[in-house]
Amino acid sequence: VQMILFLVAMVNLLGQTVRTLIDGHREAGIHNEAWDGRDDRGNAVSSGIYFSRLVQNDRSNVRKMVLLK
Repeated sequence: VQMILFLVAMVNLLGQTVRTLIDGHREAGIHNEAWDGRDDRGNAVSSGIYFSRLVQNDRSNVRKMVLLK
């Protein structure tokens, strides 16, 4: 079983990490993770533009998304 280092985080327009969803090793394969619109402290964040940042070993990917309430 191949283990891959994953980081999945939600980032605001200022580049600040709002919520870390995954930070650690996972098996290679397809994974699903949902963000409930809350920060790391459990507080609801405001509607607006956020970015999901995915880092897998030495590769990274950023996607823009809109949170509407």
